[in-house]
Amino acid sequence: MTPEMVERYSRHLIMPEVGMEGQLKLKQAKVLYVNSKTDKLFDIALCPAYVSDMRKAGVDITYVELPSDKGHMASHQDAEMWAPILKAFIEKL
Repeated sequence: MTPEMVERYSRHLIMPEVGMEGQLKLKQAKVLYVNSKTDKLFDIALCPAYVSDMRKAGVDITYVELPSDKGHMASHQDAEMWAPILKAFIEKL
């Protein structure tokens, strides 16, 4: 980890449950970020910036915008719509 990363994640590093080993594992995790275009809790307009920041931090992230009118509940109410996305992601792990 770079000195900047050590500073940024210092609170994680001092936790016995995480530490350096755990933080490195978190950094290596693959992330599936799915958001509904009508989600009022997580504004879709902010998502590309979040994804960009995560990529800059070295996170392997897959981002999908779900064309659902179910808002924040899309993952439940439109499960059949995003199940293939989740399946494809899991198969790549």
